[in-house]
Amino acid sequence: MSSLPRRAHYAVTVATWNKLTTDATKFAVLHDFDAQLPATRLRRVPTSAGEQASDERLTDSKERFRTEVFNTALDAFIAQITDRFAPDKMQLTVQMQYFTPWKLMTDEDVPPESMKELCSFYGLDPVVIARERAEFRVAYRSVHAVIDVRDMQPKCRDRDNDMCNM
Repeated sequence: MSSLPRRAHYAVTVATWNKLTTDATKFAVLHDFDAQLPATRLRRVPTSAGEQASDERLTDSKERFRTEVFNTALDAFIAQITDRFAPDKMQLTVQMQYFTPWKLMTDEDVPPESMKELCSFYGLDPVVIARERAEFRVAYRSVHAVIDVRDMQPKCRDRDNDMCNM
């Protein structure tokens, strides 16, 4: 789970659920769809051996959808994000950014110790890679105007952002 306290995490989930249902209802009305979830008939929940009481089924179809679909999808999403962006993998991702077109356009020299994990992952010498990056940055800056990297750059909406004006 995330680093949020359990109560705060629940509040974020409820707020997200409320916004999602509001947006879905607006979309349905705008496109002339029925926004109501179908009601399902109540079914008895069988008790397991040794249980004294049976579980209750959710009667509200919206609450049932939230519990069975939204929360399940949200849990899967959080698990995937946590796995993909684990702290041990983040350093590698951050160091890969040193080789992006917009980082090559900066005056920033990258010391070898700053890309130690990246070089270790690929079995390279950080001193050699830092030197080659510095040499390549000079060459790249001189020819960047004739190399089209728009498909590799983030989509920018802020015209004053330096990364958008390269």
